[in-house]
Amino acid sequence: MIKRNRHALEPQNWLEKMIIALTKVKRTRDGIDVPSYLEAMESIPEVYDVLLSLQVVTSFMRRDLHGHVATVRKAAAQVPGNGGATLQGIVRHALANYDHQSLARSTTSMVGGVLWLNRATTFISAFIRGLADGLPSREAAGAAYDSTLRMYHSLMTAAFVSRAMTLCPERDKIIERLRLPSEEVGREQ
Repeated sequence: MIKRNRHALEPQNWLEKMIIALTKVKRTRDGIDVPSYLEAMESIPEVYDVLLSLQVVTSFMRRDLHGHVATVRKAAAQVPGNGGATLQGIVRHALANYDHQSLARSTTSMVGGVLWLNRATTFISAFIRGLADGLPSREAAGAAYDSTLRMYHSLMTAAFVSRAMTLCPERDKIIERLRLPSEEVGREQ
């Protein structure tokens, strides 16, 4: 659990760190605040090393996520006025001013960064949910990939990533790498 000291909460593992980061994401009437959202997203990549074994995959996923964070940050700065202050403002601006097909096709479009950050976080959530539901790590990884990312990848990328998902560490190793005292504590978090 999260240990308290006089000055701040000190997360003991990645799950606790994410809980704290996500509670700091600001939500307004206009949508989700971009700076606080991106700060939370920047806490995600370290979990790739915990959940996956293949260094080439974790390095790619880290670069990919950092690239999408940069894309969203750039998009937010390009929206006139304060319109890029929220994720919804970025999307509204892009949809009103750009060709919808080009926005959907490009991972570096104003909307592409938002979409791919959402997809990456949905994959991690589905993977961890699968582990919490008792699936073996390889099954949790495969099911998470199949339900969240496979449909957006080419056949070659899907084949590579699917193979990489079979190389996940065992559940007990993931629990150890997450610095969880037990599987039950992980489920609670």
